[in-house]
Amino acid sequence: TGIDAQSPFGDVTVVNASDITAVGLYYGAIGINANSVYGDTHVANSGDIYAASIYGAATGVYALGEGSSVDNSGSITAVVQGDVARATGVINAASYTGDAITTNSGDINAIAQGGVAPYGVYEAQAVGIYNLAVLYDSAVGNSGTVSATALAMDEPVDLFSFFTAKAIGIQSVNVYGLGEASIDNTGAIYSTAATTQGFASAWGALAQGLGAYGDASISNDGLISTY
Repeated sequence: TGIDAQSPFGDVTVVNASDITAVGLYYGAIGINANSVYGDTHVANSGDIYAASIYGAATGVYALGEGSSVDNSGSITAVVQGDVARATGVINAASYTGDAITTNSGDINAIAQGGVAPYGVYEAQAVGIYNLAVLYDSAVGNSGTVSATALAMDEPVDLFSFFTAKAIGIQSVNVYGLGEASIDNTGAIYSTAATTQGFASAWGALAQGLGAYGDASISNDGLISTY
């Protein structure tokens, strides 16, 4: 982990304008880890973050708080190569009564290159921005560039070999439906998923209000490309 800031009851704030490189093997890598159990969390990044892992997961920025916000104007890259590859540019989650708000005007890239995973497990999953609020608003505003690439390109052993890859550019989730899950895009979102044999799925922007009364909205005045 490049920067690790945690507090059980207080607020957590991380402001980064420098370069961060985090590389891990079996236990993964996180560029910035900021979380509070009962306080608010805020991350502001204008630097370059690179998180890479071979056998674990890679996350550029991980923010968790009662309310949580991430503001990125820099460059974030998360890269994973392994049998089970999980790459996420930004994870931002509000765990209790607060909102989760992510704003991006920079560049975010998540790249997962999978191998051969156990049965029923995705070989490759890549998400540019994952934003979640348990109760209230989950909002993502993007005026920069977000890219997610998930590849499972190993050679099939036989006709029954089945590889799976999933890529999501931006995902905004409200769990219990007291608020809204929203995405406002004026920038560019790219999502690519591919396999040699099996199932590949790609979403550019995905807003989910999971509760009975939850709202979900996507406003796009930019570019969304999926493949």
